Amino acid sequence: MSMLTSCDADAEFETEVPVNPVMRPIISLTAMEQEDIFEGVIDDNKRTIKLEVEAWTDLSNMTVNLNIPKRATLISPSSPEGVWDLTQPVNVVINNIERDVTYTVTAKKKAEFIENPIVSVTVKVAGEDLPSSADIDHVAHTIKVNFGPWVDLAQATVNIELKDYVKLVSPTTSEAQMDLTTPQNIVINDIKKDVTYTLTATKQELVVTPVDTKNFVNYALDNDARQAPSGCGHFDFKTLFDGVVMAHENDYGIVNYNPYACESPTADGVASLTIDAGRMMYLQKFSALRYWNHAQYHVHHFEFYGYCHEGEPSKDGNWDEWTKLGEYTYNESAEAPFVQGDFITINKSNAKKARYYRIKCLENWAKVTQHWETWRYSVYTFTEFRFWEYK
Repeated sequence: MSMLTSCDADAEFETEVPVNPVMRPIISLTAMEQEDIFEGVIDDNKRTIKLEVEAWTDLSNMTVNLNIPKRATLISPSSPEGVWDLTQPVNVVINNIERDVTYTVTAKKKAEFIENPIVSVTVKVAGEDLPSSADIDHVAHTIKVNFGPWVDLAQATVNIELKDYVKLVSPTTSEAQMDLTTPQNIVINDIKKDVTYTLTATKQELVVTPVDTKNFVNYALDNDARQAPSGCGHFDFKTLFDGVVMAHENDYGIVNYNPYACESPTADGVASLTIDAGRMMYLQKFSALRYWNHAQYHVHHFEFYGYCHEGEPSKDGNWDEWTKLGEYTYNESAEAPFVQGDFITINKSNAKKARYYRIKCLENWAKVTQHWETWRYSVYTFTEFRFWEYK
């Protein structure tokens, strides 16, 4: 049997277990303000805990939670949970078994203010169906919106969407009525300061453009013109939009010596034709191109109308539904070249939006000059109708 024998029978032995300090006396620190939660970054070498919070965070009212290991003891503050004022550094003292250690907690905002505080601005004005989105320049602090030429800028509904925590100073509500004929200010507070944005509205310049009429059709109403007597011309409405035009007053062959001809259905000699343009437009000019020139069935006097409503006009042709857009009466001193036809021009301030149009023929040259039989007074001929619009 083997035995171990001490060299010194009187020697004393160490009986206490060595104490190991807690190397990470703080496991975590979280801070909460309203609905935002922030995690502290712990540096055990430098004994620091750093928080990075949002621009809108109230540092004076932070709810803090310390997670301390079981072997460590929190000395200060007295509770691991509490409301702290982190506008200044706060010391946390922990006993790590071996000694008291102090960590310094600091909080820093990511930014002093909220960048790009306005999310969107939309503007609804009379004359347009849908609201328009504005362009926002957060550097120049400008808000710009552009509309078509027909809107009323004096009656604008402005909707403003802000980022969270940004406050609207002026106007006081997110939806406001504004007169945008002049620039208007929108003032917000971005946490740090008030910022003024200038809202400016513009209208597009009008451009006069020829209308492609190839898809225009007759929208015959009950009191419209009827086919003229045989020998006066044909009754094929689509030829009025086929682009075939007499270059001069004797250029009959280009239309096969056969113009479009219609006759009044009533004793007063008045004849109307109704046109479906297929879409709404703001008419700038209408021209009726001649076949006869200062003779026979050449229209001497006509009126031009638009149906300035939604939907379709009544089939009975009730004139009360129609808006007069212009009137033509032959004037020798103001006569245009033959190829331009007899036309009316509508000033942009008087332009009306319409899809359906109507020409009311009142007199022809036969009636004015009294050179032909009376039955000819109610016949009217044309070779082409032309339209121009404001865009």
